[in-house]
Amino acid sequence: MFKKAVIVTILMVMVFSTAVSAADYKDEYTLSYNVGPNFPWGIGARYFSDLVRERTDGRINIKTYGGSSLAAGQQTSVFMMVRNGSIDMALESTINWSSQVKELNLFTLPFFFDSYAEVDAVENGETGQYMLDKIESFGVVPIGWGENGFREITNNKRPIHSPEDLSDINIE
Repeated sequence: MFKKAVIVTILMVMVFSTAVSAADYKDEYTLSYNVGPNFPWGIGARYFSDLVRERTDGRINIKTYGGSSLAAGQQTSVFMMVRNGSIDMALESTINWSSQVKELNLFTLPFFFDSYAEVDAVENGETGQYMLDKIESFGVVPIGWGENGFREITNNKRPIHSPEDLSDINIE
């Protein structure tokens, strides 16, 4: 997962560096991410910030904010804040943006994907491009996918491998 975060971060650096070299830029940008600083997305955010500062000879600085702190912890508000320019960039989970971009709910369907390879095929295929285009139609320019892992259900009765395994298990 860390390797993929680094690859996405490097892609972000390349896209961002290209975009700012041809346009006016601010002295400092904000980058919000929804986890703590020691999680892969937090590490990737800092790495991205360091690379941009290095590759622009210190002209562009990106200040990173973990825990959705720029949105007072309200993770679902980050998309709107990026849209209105209150936050410049974000590393977010699709579940946090799916209330505004309904298509992103695909990634929250339980038991829909059997493997990371299946998720990657969707993200890198027509459907993934459709979703990126949909996000952009809201005025937010996506530059890549990251992964946050599958959600898990634990219990003290039996393993869960299919929806049928959830029968007789009370989930509160």
